[in-house]
Amino acid sequence: MKNFTEIYEASEDALTARLRAIRGAIGHAGVKGTLVENAVADFLRSILPEKIGICTGVAVDSDLNSSGQLDLILYDKAHTPLLFGSDGVYLVPIECIYFIVEIKTSLTKEEFKKSILHMESVKNLKRKAYYLGHGNEIKRDYFEGFEPTFWQTIYLIFALESKANGETILGWFEDHRSSSLDIRSQIDSMFVLGKGIYSNATLSAPDKIRLNLTPSAESLPAHNAEDGILGFLSIFSRFYNNANIGADFDFTKYTKLSRRLAVPSKTDRSIQLIEKAEKDGFVFPK
Repeated sequence: MKNFTEIYEASEDALTARLRAIRGAIGHAGVKGTLVENAVADFLRSILPEKIGICTGVAVDSDLNSSGQLDLILYDKAHTPLLFGSDGVYLVPIECIYFIVEIKTSLTKEEFKKSILHMESVKNLKRKAYYLGHGNEIKRDYFEGFEPTFWQTIYLIFALESKANGETILGWFEDHRSSSLDIRSQIDSMFVLGKGIYSNATLSAPDKIRLNLTPSAESLPAHNAEDGILGFLSIFSRFYNNANIGADFDFTKYTKLSRRLAVPSKTDRSIQLIEKAEKDGFVFPK
């Protein structure tokens, strides 16, 4: 049996060939973008754990805020109610979204600025619809430098090409890291076909380099031009193989159930429970 590197390299070669064929054969940017989305989605489905679903759509929160339309949403397939679907586009609760992958047919400085706005529309959503105290604790080292209770949506860019050189793209990435945005509210990592990986490096003595999908206050923007899709996936796999929400999703926070309930008050037990609740400060809605 061949080793895993050779197996993944074969898959990488097949995806790369498909993407290059799309780039060379299709002139219309919109059509090209859709074909690239489909190619990347098909590839991810072939390697992702069954628990992670992929769709196109809009992220929403329980306060009725929403993102812009997102190319690829990677979500918790087992626990996510897709709130609405039409023509393959879905509304997905932000609490259940692990990753966003934005597809760029060509990455320019202007397109990168647009991606920052798309990313903000996702990371500004509020995660509140949980049953607290339940679920699996997330591995905190995924999000270096802080300890989130729940999974934080990771925002990635996958670009088919860029006319800018690798150093220029790294400069855009570094400027983004130096912006006023909180480090947790930034684009996490990027991959540009033919240019390589843009991720986050933490350096420690004497010569240890730790590459991570997510940034921290101690990490530097890093560009690896030598490793292709396989290298990107090796970093990505640490996250998708062990992704979990961190708590149980509470759909009732989205449905906004009415608090106008009919409560019986004829039996001693009911009366006692009502009196106790009112003593503790509960006020029945009028």
